[in-house]
Amino acid sequence: MGRNVEERSLPRFARGVGTRLMCEGGGSMAEKKQLVTDPVCGMKIDPATAAGKVQYQGQTIYFCAKHCEQEFKKNPKKYVTKPAKQ
Repeated sequence: MGRNVEERSLPRFARGVGTRLMCEGGGSMAEKKQLVTDPVCGMKIDPATAAGKVQYQGQTIYFCAKHCEQEFKKNPKKYVTKPAKQ
């Protein structure tokens, strides 16, 4: 009964994963990688492992797969929205 709510809600095999990651990786679970969104399919991806990237209007756009990169190149304006005005 000494477990917190998060531990009780996890399957037995998954308990302690966070602890192992902290020990093995030397970081904490709070140190999450910054993910970006593939504008074609909407998938969240790590830029370091992206299948492709394109420079477009001063931005680097990342893609989960070469197919998404090819679709973007056909019509970039379809997938890129204008940045919000500040």
